[in-house]
Amino acid sequence: MLLNVLLVLLSALLIAIAAIWAVRSLPLHNAQKHIKTAAATLVSEGAYPQAFSSVVTSENFNRDNVTDLTMLSVMLGGDAEPLTDGLLAYTKVHLLGTPSDQTQALLSEVPTAYARYWHGYQVVYLPLLEVLTYNGVRIAMGLTMLALLIIDIYLLITKQKMKLEALLLIFALLITGCYMAPFSLQFSFVFVIALSVSLMFLAKDHVGRNSARYILLLSGIATAYFDLLTIPLLTLGLPLIILVSIRRKDSKSLSESYALMLSSGCYWLLGYVMFWAAKFPIVALASSNKIYADVSSEASSILSARLSDGIKAIAVNTSVLLPKELWPRGASPFIPLGIAFVILFSIWFSLEIRSRRKRVDWPKPVIAATPFLAIALFPIVWMMVFGTHSDTHYWMVNRILLVTILGLMYFWRYSLQGISKAIRHDRANSVKSG
Repeated sequence: MLLNVLLVLLSALLIAIAAIWAVRSLPLHNAQKHIKTAAATLVSEGAYPQAFSSVVTSENFNRDNVTDLTMLSVMLGGDAEPLTDGLLAYTKVHLLGTPSDQTQALLSEVPTAYARYWHGYQVVYLPLLEVLTYNGVRIAMGLTMLALLIIDIYLLITKQKMKLEALLLIFALLITGCYMAPFSLQFSFVFVIALSVSLMFLAKDHVGRNSARYILLLSGIATAYFDLLTIPLLTLGLPLIILVSIRRKDSKSLSESYALMLSSGCYWLLGYVMFWAAKFPIVALASSNKIYADVSSEASSILSARLSDGIKAIAVNTSVLLPKELWPRGASPFIPLGIAFVILFSIWFSLEIRSRRKRVDWPKPVIAATPFLAIALFPIVWMMVFGTHSDTHYWMVNRILLVTILGLMYFWRYSLQGISKAIRHDRANSVKSG
């Protein structure tokens, strides 16, 4: 098993490095022009402009021009040999500068290496930028995400017969403002990966345990390669909720559901951590870059959060999802409707259970649905561990709560489904005995 994992990681490394070398070796002259034009446009818009300023103003609708500028600068490249240039990821953007400083830096400053990430997005974005403008690439990625979502919803409804689950997925995406993903290049890949992996699970007639593990192993690898530390946990949480939901009818026990969830999650984590860490010795061997000191400093900064920092990060990220009338940073108009529906329905259902509690074994279906509750806690743990990062980038990280909200809704849905079956069974028995 371990040998197979290592072979997958080694193969992925060879493909990843070859892809960066191949793309960097191409004469992408139009891409360079489009990058410089886009940089000037982004700077004129400001660091974090609103996507819907004429309709609603909220930090949750910020576009991240600073990080997109960084990505464009990396793709603009330095003067090194193609593979070294791609691996070291030279950037001329000063992240702490003013927008005008960023333009000047992008076009004239001596580049510095931003090598602790893979920057695999350049393998896709550079060829696209050769034929499309920056806005054209955003539209292309947005259409890709929309197409994947439509296919996922279609498979949930037609193949898996899970109409309510499809509706809850759409509702969770709306609540968390995930429709913002196409507005900044940095958001795109986590959603493309998460929706693609979910599609793989939904399209199969039967998802075996080994198959699920290796699909999520590849998901972790792809996330480490393409993502610039936005909301990587999404590529685990969303597919895992889909996987557990479609495997419920095949799981013979609660322990089997937990075993599937934990083993698949560990494979994703293994792929993500090992593939990311594999870049460090490659960069150290390929150049004189002091990457270990850079990684150590960054890791110390990110992981230095105290318990209070984690709690603050959770509070801040959650508050962004509140309606603007309740919290200045909030923006979601969907939360109040959802809360009102859940409360009213739960009150009615509680009264129904209470009238039959002596005859209905209601705790059993609730316990059977707890794997979704466990998955819902993943983002909470993530924000506790990475409290400083989650607090600093709350307007971006809050979308990781898609996993929490969807997990809670699926927990609620399957708990009620199980209790409903028990109540119907009790009613049928009452009619027969009467």
